[in-house]
Amino acid sequence: MAGHMRCGYVAGAVLAAAVLAGCGSGGHGDGHGSGTAQGAGRTPATTAAATSTAPAPAPPPVPPATASIPTTATTPATASPSAATTDLHACYDGTCEITVSRPVTVPVDGRFGFSAFKVTHIGPDGVTIEANGAGTHLESGVSPGGTAALNGISVRVRSVHGGTADLSISHR
Repeated sequence: MAGHMRCGYVAGAVLAAAVLAGCGSGGHGDGHGSGTAQGAGRTPATTAAATSTAPAPAPPPVPPATASIPTTATTPATASPSAATTDLHACYDGTCEITVSRPVTVPVDGRFGFSAFKVTHIGPDGVTIEANGAGTHLESGVSPGGTAALNGISVRVRSVHGGTADLSISHR
């Protein structure tokens, strides 16, 4: 029995050497090598034994398919912006979000070329905005989603619903 165990160890060592020798590359990147050192001493039976005992690599795990739910960072047209206010004096510096439901005068710093602009009409199709100053009259009709430019101030109509308009005022 000792002879069989010794033979088993020798066969295992030969098999391991054959497997390790097959893992190298001869420098051509094709795995076949060039020259005789890599394949020296190998017989077809040894090569067949080495390839038949090596387990196939496990495929990488595949993540389960999930449904993609699109997300958006925009505010729906039906919702009022949380930062909107009815305090018209908050717009004095040319930056605010207001909600208006009737014609109003919005005071702004005179550096914009006028001391106030007016929302003169709110309707289902948008709002009308006017500004007067130093021999100038500016007037613009703006649909929901549109922006009016009054000198250095931009008035964006975020939405209009039921006679109420949400406006976003900014300056350049």
